[in-house]
Amino acid sequence: MARSKLKCLADPVGLAAALCEALEALPDGVAVFDDQDRYIYWNARYADFYPGGSKILRVGLPFIDFLRGSLRAGDTPSGLVDEEAWITARMARHRAPSSLHEHETADGRWMRIQERRTPSGGSVGIRTEITAIREQAASFMLLFDANPLPMCIFARDGLGILAVNDAALDLYGYDRAAFLALSVGDLQAASGPATGLEDLLARPSETLWSQRRLDGSTIVTLPYIKRLTFLGHPAAMCCVVDVTARNAIADELRQTRAFLHSVVEAFPAAVFVKDLEDEGRYVLMNRSGGALLNLDRGDVIGKNDADLFSAGVSADLAASDAQAIESGLYEAVMDVRSPHREDDLVLAVSKLPIPSETEAPPRFLLSIGRDITEQRRMEERLTYLAHHDVLTGLPNRVLFQHHLDAALRASAEGGVALLSIDLDGFKNVNDAFGHPTGDALLAAIGGRLRAVLSEGDTGARLGGDEFAVIHRPGPAGLDPDSVERLATRIIAALVQPYEIDGRSISIGATVGIAKASGSDTDPEQLLRQADLALYHGKGTDKGTVQHYRPGMDERCQSCLLLERDLAGALELHQFELYYQPMVDLTRDRICGFEALLRWHHPELGTIPPSDFIPLLEDSGAIAAVGAWVLHTACREAATWPAEIKVAVNLSPAQFRQQGLLAVIINALAGSGLDPGRLELEITESVLLHNNDANLGLLHQIRAMGVLVSLDDFGTGYSSLSYVRCFPFSKIKVDRSFVAGLGEDAGCLAIVRAVSRLATDLCMVTTAEGIETPDQLRTVRQEGCSEGQGYLFGRPMPGRNAAALLEHQRSVRAA
Repeated sequence: MARSKLKCLADPVGLAAALCEALEALPDGVAVFDDQDRYIYWNARYADFYPGGSKILRVGLPFIDFLRGSLRAGDTPSGLVDEEAWITARMARHRAPSSLHEHETADGRWMRIQERRTPSGGSVGIRTEITAIREQAASFMLLFDANPLPMCIFARDGLGILAVNDAALDLYGYDRAAFLALSVGDLQAASGPATGLEDLLARPSETLWSQRRLDGSTIVTLPYIKRLTFLGHPAAMCCVVDVTARNAIADELRQTRAFLHSVVEAFPAAVFVKDLEDEGRYVLMNRSGGALLNLDRGDVIGKNDADLFSAGVSADLAASDAQAIESGLYEAVMDVRSPHREDDLVLAVSKLPIPSETEAPPRFLLSIGRDITEQRRMEERLTYLAHHDVLTGLPNRVLFQHHLDAALRASAEGGVALLSIDLDGFKNVNDAFGHPTGDALLAAIGGRLRAVLSEGDTGARLGGDEFAVIHRPGPAGLDPDSVERLATRIIAALVQPYEIDGRSISIGATVGIAKASGSDTDPEQLLRQADLALYHGKGTDKGTVQHYRPGMDERCQSCLLLERDLAGALELHQFELYYQPMVDLTRDRICGFEALLRWHHPELGTIPPSDFIPLLEDSGAIAAVGAWVLHTACREAATWPAEIKVAVNLSPAQFRQQGLLAVIINALAGSGLDPGRLELEITESVLLHNNDANLGLLHQIRAMGVLVSLDDFGTGYSSLSYVRCFPFSKIKVDRSFVAGLGEDAGCLAIVRAVSRLATDLCMVTTAEGIETPDQLRTVRQEGCSEGQGYLFGRPMPGRNAAALLEHQRSVRAA
């Protein structure tokens, strides 16, 4: 090899011949120029590229002259307009250190022209036929441009864009010239810089590009990149799929799934889903479901009911699943015992199969369970409260009626006795000590009543201080003696003293009994008969047992009629005030009158106050009637001499109603009566009930100058304490103590004590019920200031009272 090379160097002529032979064999045209750009050598292939110009080729021909001669000979480039401009541009490329361009001849051939300067200042030019390559590229570009997918071709180095189709222009919003001035990196919005093809290809195949359009909006594309040679240059083709909408849908789907997941998780009821094709294993459980079972999600998912519950519970759940699958919906309330909880559950369960998208049977079963354990307990409690008395725990009127109906239906021969019980003196306890003490007393009474009942008996509180007992017959039928013994036991138990809040309280009880005549006995009629017997006992002999007898209905009917007629008595002007004189015992003269209400019934005549005042209080009509009494008494007293007072009784019920003070003020203002001549009489029960409020009202009345008297002193609970806390103007000794004077030393002691107490407190003492001279003499000796009773005069109409005052005036004047 070395000897061959030396041989060539030693024989330059042979070397030149060998080089020329080699150049002639090349498929490309080759030309060599000196440093003056004159031809030194060209091969035959070079001359073939210039059919016209080859005729003028010669050694030493300047290249610029060859260009002009070729143009004249017809070797015209395609699209030539300005020959001199073309020659100038062509010579600039030729003189450059290196150049590469492609050239289309007039006959449609394409050549690639490469030129490079040699170290000696000359140059070498190579002409390569690329017509076939150009035709292939044209076919490729035809398919490329018409492709509906956005596509571009870019250089492997620098990523400059070499070609782009219409779909890509539409996608990115550029015109062709502007797009071809970009690189692939210029289109990227958030995928990071890329410096070359290898950098792009190194990314994962499913990597999405975030790209920016001309208008600044961002799109998401999935790129596909393929290496290729484009027009002889190393390049790559990129096809992109716009997945912006698809990604938006996927994002929306993910958000929807996340939202539904959060909804299911936050759902206040337990949600479970079973896979029916996988042995009913759970595939979903929300947070509420875990809390319900006291299990974590991992403890439930993948397991079925047999894994989680007892065999009995599992069987019940399987049965309900089958019903849901068969009917399409299952709803029920289920009692569930879970081994994972200490307490039992009451669930409101709804189950429904989730329909499949095909005709196939549903695969999944949705179950929604709501824990209604507390609701069930509350319902049971409400049901209990709806049928039982809160204070005593006994059945109330509703449940009692149910028991009574059932007892009558079950007793073919009758044999059912109904006992109606009413407490004697309970109202006084309420008035004296307040409702809390009364409630405690009722609770104790309920306990005692339950204790004395026999098996099969039913006790109930019907309301207020009314109780009832259903006494069922024994195997031999109803024993009349057993009914009597039961009633006696009840009274004996209830009248025993009660210790409540440190007080010893005693009450009485009266029992009315009615017996069913047969299974067709009307329950309401039986209850009414027992009540009639009870009312008869309370009216005639409290604390006893009374049996219903025919004829009691008539008396009850008369009471109802009386109550009905009382409702219109005021409007019909059937009320009248009578006045009973009060006498000053030191001066033996009338010092005032007590106003007493009378009712003149058009058919029954004059009704005593004891018969209708309680009815007024119970109905609430006492407010209107009481106001009429005040106004009438003040108006009539205003016609009397100035030193004569009028006393008006106030009911405790009037203090429980609003506007009493306004009624007093209006009565005084309307009549012109001096407040010091009006004396309001109250009993201790006014102060015992709602003490602070009533005491405040009494102080307001006293501040007006109106006198306030304490009536029936000594018969209540706490007389001395109230005498101490309120400045009464007068104390009235109850008639029961005055009636006992001369017979009961205790009565004399009480009158003496009250009189001295009133004297020490600067109060007037009035002795009520004086009917004999001996009683008058005694109360005067014991220091009583005033007297009242039949000895001085019975209650009389107002005209008679005025006549009596006129007589007293005339006697004094004489």
